[in-house]
Amino acid sequence: MNFSKICILLSSVLMLFFSCTKEFSYELDKTVAHGSLQSDVDGNCLPKNVYGGFIAAQAVNSTNYIELQLNVTTGGSYSIFTDTLNGFYFRGIGNLSPGINTIKLTATGTPRSAGTNVFLISFDSSFCYVPVTVLPAGTGAAVFSLHSLSGVCMDAVVNGTYSPGLTLTADNKVNINVIVSAIGTYSITTATINGMTFKGSGVLTTTGLQVITLTGNGTPVNAETSVITVSAGSSTCTFEVKVEDPSAFDYFPTTVNSNWTYAIDGNTNDTIRKYVIPGTINSGGNAYNIFFETDGSTTDTSGLYRKSGNEYHSLVDIGSLIMDNPAIGDFIFLKDNIASGTSWTSDAVSGTVGGLPVSLRGKFLIVKKDEIVTVNGTAYPNTIAVKNTYEANLGTGGWVDYSPFTGYTITYFSRNIGLIRTEYYNATGTLQHTDDLIKYQVF
Repeated sequence: MNFSKICILLSSVLMLFFSCTKEFSYELDKTVAHGSLQSDVDGNCLPKNVYGGFIAAQAVNSTNYIELQLNVTTGGSYSIFTDTLNGFYFRGIGNLSPGINTIKLTATGTPRSAGTNVFLISFDSSFCYVPVTVLPAGTGAAVFSLHSLSGVCMDAVVNGTYSPGLTLTADNKVNINVIVSAIGTYSITTATINGMTFKGSGVLTTTGLQVITLTGNGTPVNAETSVITVSAGSSTCTFEVKVEDPSAFDYFPTTVNSNWTYAIDGNTNDTIRKYVIPGTINSGGNAYNIFFETDGSTTDTSGLYRKSGNEYHSLVDIGSLIMDNPAIGDFIFLKDNIASGTSWTSDAVSGTVGGLPVSLRGKFLIVKKDEIVTVNGTAYPNTIAVKNTYEANLGTGGWVDYSPFTGYTITYFSRNIGLIRTEYYNATGTLQHTDDLIKYQVF
């Protein structure tokens, strides 16, 4: 038995699954923090926000900074300095607690020339990139107005989860349209409504209709529909933020008779229907709902699932598929209360393959959080996307990422609807096929 054979076996497993902002402090902890930055497929920091206008030959100030998130595994102090590009750089120091931390890197220096500068951010053994655009020397404030109709912000798109007592993160943002008549810098901060403030700043580099993003700050107080007013120059408009009780959220319903029909690779003549049947199966003191599936000619079981708080579990016997022994694992395939860029691993299952010991576990990464995703022509708001890879431990030096050998999946879950899309990628990262939702019923 060798790595190649185990990799081939692991590839079949992939098909089973649809498969607090920290205050700056000079009193640094003596223990150094550990953790990771998250990035997208292009290496860009995920999530990130760049604030302030950067203008050539004009020294930066306290309004020029980057906010990004760290997934901290060991609390302690941190000190981050970017590389110096075009005459300026970013830095930040402070203390971190385990979990997701939002940090602020303040700019220092004077940009020399206009253009886009891509800064390298490093933390522990991870790194990612943040592009920062510098405007030509002498550029002033942009001239623009908010695009509105009868006082309402036109086509405003609100992203993120809003619940009483849940502190907003970089995923809580609203995109609004503005009409630009002169390029330049802008800065917008709304009043605080129901514990929330939205702000954004940066540069508008072209005239005409543009989209700007305002990021939420604070903690919602009451479950209500909050009306937020945006002001820019002499123009104002409003958008609504629905602050909801999180107990009403369900990104993977398991109610009896609920059903979902998917088109394979967009072909509505080639479909599969998944549905929940009555009854449960108990394992490890937990009750799992039973899913079945049919393609019109054959019917088979489709998985066992349960929800616990904000976590969604699947019970899978990986061992019966690729190991010499049964190895049942409870995999958390979704968490609906964490920010994009956050990852976790499942408990490991152990056994042998061809007599050789091996342990397997799933690794999951939130790549989108509560965004609008369009599938088969339908826009689904409040959608979470999860990348699922697998790791193996052959007893030869720790856990190994097997996605370069077996591929991976990305699954999309829409609030109170369920799974709306599954993307299957091969070992080179090329999309192989998809399952796209075309109709559903949730009871």
